[in-house]
Amino acid sequence: MQLGHDVWVGAGVKFRGGITVGTGAIVAAGAVVTKNVEPYAIVGGVPAKRIRWRFKKALREQLLASEWWRYNLSGLDLDFTNPEKALSQLQKMIGEGLQPYKPQWVEVKN
Repeated sequence: MQLGHDVWVGAGVKFRGGITVGTGAIVAAGAVVTKNVEPYAIVGGVPAKRIRWRFKKALREQLLASEWWRYNLSGLDLDFTNPEKALSQLQKMIGEGLQPYKPQWVEVKN
């Protein structure tokens, strides 16, 4: 199974082997997922079916194209209550030089 970025999975969900759950998807509690879940879809039921989209198609495409998950968003002043505005703010910051987050390797010794 593969999970995309920013996926929410409710309690008691069951997945068939080899399933991919796309970025930003929501899987309702108790769902039985037998097919791949598209990015930013909300699915539920037995078997799971799409209930609705989280966002309109244009915004879904923009979010995926932005690869926002590559950036450290903590501490940035983004309006997450308005996804379109937050994406616009992030794109402006990227245009001004915000670089993708590259965590450093840490060596742990006994």
